[in-house]
Amino acid sequence: MVQDDINSETNAIALDEYISKSQAGDLSTQIEAVRNVISRFSKISDAKAYHLFIDNFPKELFDEFNSMTRNGTYGDSYLEKKKLFFDVFSFIFRNQNMKLLSDLKGQPFVVLLLKFFKQHDQCLAFDPEVIYDSIKVCASQQSNRILFIMENGLFHYHSLISKDESPRYFHVLCKIIYKFKSLNQDLCPLELSKSINQTMTKLVSTKEDDLAPLLFTQLRMIHRLKLLDEIELNVTKFYDITNEIFSRKVDLNSNYSYILYLPKIWSGILNASTNSIQIDTIEKLIFFARIFSVNISDKMDESYWDRWDLNLTPNKLQRYYIIYLTFVAFPIIDHDVHPDLRILLERLHTSFRKFSKKNKFVRFSNKNLFQFLQYYIKSFITLNIRISLLDEIYLHDELEKLLIEPSYKLLCCFLVSQILIDICDHPKLSECYFATGFGNAKRFLKTLILSLSDDKYCKRIQQDQRLSFYQNLKSKHLLVIEKDFLNSLFSRCEAHIFDACKAELPEVYINSAYKIFTQLLASIIHSFHESNILDENEAKNLDKLCDDFSKGKSTIINSHDIPGAMLDSHPDSNSSSNKISLHKLSFRDLLRLFVLIYEQKFIYGDENSKFTFFF
Repeated sequence: MVQDDINSETNAIALDEYISKSQAGDLSTQIEAVRNVISRFSKISDAKAYHLFIDNFPKELFDEFNSMTRNGTYGDSYLEKKKLFFDVFSFIFRNQNMKLLSDLKGQPFVVLLLKFFKQHDQCLAFDPEVIYDSIKVCASQQSNRILFIMENGLFHYHSLISKDESPRYFHVLCKIIYKFKSLNQDLCPLELSKSINQTMTKLVSTKEDDLAPLLFTQLRMIHRLKLLDEIELNVTKFYDITNEIFSRKVDLNSNYSYILYLPKIWSGILNASTNSIQIDTIEKLIFFARIFSVNISDKMDESYWDRWDLNLTPNKLQRYYIIYLTFVAFPIIDHDVHPDLRILLERLHTSFRKFSKKNKFVRFSNKNLFQFLQYYIKSFITLNIRISLLDEIYLHDELEKLLIEPSYKLLCCFLVSQILIDICDHPKLSECYFATGFGNAKRFLKTLILSLSDDKYCKRIQQDQRLSFYQNLKSKHLLVIEKDFLNSLFSRCEAHIFDACKAELPEVYINSAYKIFTQLLASIIHSFHESNILDENEAKNLDKLCDDFSKGKSTIINSHDIPGAMLDSHPDSNSSSNKISLHKLSFRDLLRLFVLIYEQKFIYGDENSKFTFFF
């Protein structure tokens, strides 16, 4: 108790001495007074000392600091005075004073700090760790964060710290300074635009990736505050920066959490009305697929996904279908130029597989379950990942749940057709599948026939409406994909299948069942391509042929019995290549063609879309 009284008394004397000397006209005396207070009170929390220190801070010394920032004078004792300023700042903004900062008395010193940062003086006058801690304390007050943001303070701070120190501290400060979750009127869009342009310009000119956390955090805040259409943003420059940095930092073993800011930023840009961009090239499609795949993988790998309900928001759906379109384009992509695309998509597939195992007993809505299966199965086939027995059981059980609902029959046929592609790629499985007593194969064809001739489906299609499942997809989520690019992409994909078919050896039928199924499927696809439906008579005829064969009534089907039968290969006067009759294609190639037609008609294009190489 006695010692506390003594300390209290000596502290009071020290503060009185500070007040007295701070009013002296001699600058050296003022400097001495300031140093004495810092030395005595730096390790303790004393509200009285905090207030007296700021309230009585020597005016001449403050003006000297201000003069040093204004005219860049490097006169006598410049470095010594500059170090003193940073000591003053660290003394005011320290953990012991955290509860005292709400009165904003220290804000003039924040303004001075930002002015010193803007000098970009390479003669370091502060301890990086100390000033880092002080900025964190300073940023506990929103008004101070606004000052940092409006002056692009962290941009200038970054130029003063070494490259070794930058990764350790910089990203943390970015997150703290730019953590606004609601709009503040003091955040000026014009100044924000200048800051972002300043950051991007330096990133482009210096290739200093350490500045990336600042740029991405700035834009994350702007997106969160719905200011993307209020600022001036060079989207092309930001696209190039993102592409370069993402390619360098996307190493799956690296921990660059700020990379995960990109999906939301780019979703905002894609859907912005002013600062926007359209996907109109393969390169842009791949760009977005890579960014979005990392985001979805990261989310699916988090523990809370055990309880995730597959609720797909508009942004999630948009990302999902952009990645899916990349799968459609996968065969025509130059993978030597984009070596990490497959790696990222394989990682995403692994995340989907883990999710399916964790949630195999969870009941999801039919819509969300189908979205999940549509991607998952496409991923298997595109990446040539073998569907294991356990995978097959899981997919079978989930598809059976969907088939209960009549409106999902055609959708399920679309998914099953892709699973059949996997089966056809494995000769032993294919032989088994098309063996006599082919219940599964027959069921697929009959369900497809029934789906394409269903009254409700036919009426809807004839009224120029999309499948109800995809009804709002294009108008709400796919407007970001340029129409001519989509048409070109599907044309190239059709050409890829066409060229592959021309290069294949003549089809060798496994058995009579395989031959019959192939001919029936060719007829179904022809009608589907031309009119999107099967008329009643055509459907009955195809269904009867299916039943007759299974009952042993026929082992040979004449071409005139099959609706939509095409001529054999014949020269096309408008083309340098030959058309290929659908009835000359293998069952696998027909399935690939059916999948592509479905994807263009119902998902990305419109019901009147037509192919030209096979029809």
